[in-house]
Amino acid sequence: MNSKRILITGAGSGIGLETALELFHRGHQVIGIIRNQKKFNAMWKERSTEPPPFSIINFDVTDEKKAATAVARILKEGPV
Repeated sequence: MNSKRILITGAGSGIGLETALELFHRGHQVIGIIRNQKKFNAMWKERSTEPPPFSIINFDVTDEKKAATAVARILKEGPV
């Protein structure tokens, strides 16, 4: 299998989080977009004593300026 860099929005909870974890466990490099760092940290602390196994970027995808900055940063590291 070829490992891919995969960007997941909504990775802070629910289906987005479970998808990010599943793709990570399948060997992919996952970048998770979350909207609320504080909420995510509290939830993750209840779930695990280890840090999340994938990269986390905190911003609201509806904020076009922040989204553009984040995407530029992500793409600077390689294709997604």
